Amino acid sequence: MLIPGLDGTGLLFEPLRKLLDDSIEITVINLNDLSYELLVDDIVAKMKGSNYILLAESFGGHIAYEVAKRVPNQVDRVIIAASFLSRPTWLTSLRRCLPLRLIKTQAFPGKLVNKLTFGNCASKTLIASFYTALNEIDNEIIRQRLELVHLLKFERQKVAVPCTYVAAKSDYLISKNCYKEFEYAFSNFDKFEVEGGHFIIQSNPEFFARLISSIAKE
Repeated sequence: MLIPGLDGTGLLFEPLRKLLDDSIEITVINLNDLSYELLVDDIVAKMKGSNYILLAESFGGHIAYEVAKRVPNQVDRVIIAASFLSRPTWLTSLRRCLPLRLIKTQAFPGKLVNKLTFGNCASKTLIASFYTALNEIDNEIIRQRLELVHLLKFERQKVAVPCTYVAAKSDYLISKNCYKEFEYAFSNFDKFEVEGGHFIIQSNPEFFARLISSIAKE
């Protein structure tokens, strides 16, 4: 089960999906189809009593944590990609100044976007997909989610579920210490640091395809 980041669309999982074996059943959550207040309830309902590996990126990490708390017996493992359980950076203090309309018009140079978000690992096609996903979501919803990230606090409740955290070597958007909260929260924890930017699943889909395939065979 794939839980997306701030855009909520799940469209940016496409490079990874193309690399996964057909035998692996994939469910992509579109956060924009769900009420935030009932988000965990809705995801648990979609699980229909079956067991899943949860892969969550960025904004989706705390959602995966809440799902694992709710139904630990239905979560075989949580894979966290460059995510956080509390305010991840001082940059969220600038959330109300973010020029979303300007960003959506692709006013910023592609090389800058590539470096800041993908660690210089993105193709022109991937950057185009990034803007497509961004334009799928209303600015007000983006601002609401940024506000939530700014106010996010870690409850320090432990979960008896294995967790793999994947950090990006070129992540300029969150603190490198964000993994520590997941290390505390989950009973069985391991961590990798791989090439790419904050959008690490898109920066390095080959690594995640290998990781998921390996876990699926366990």
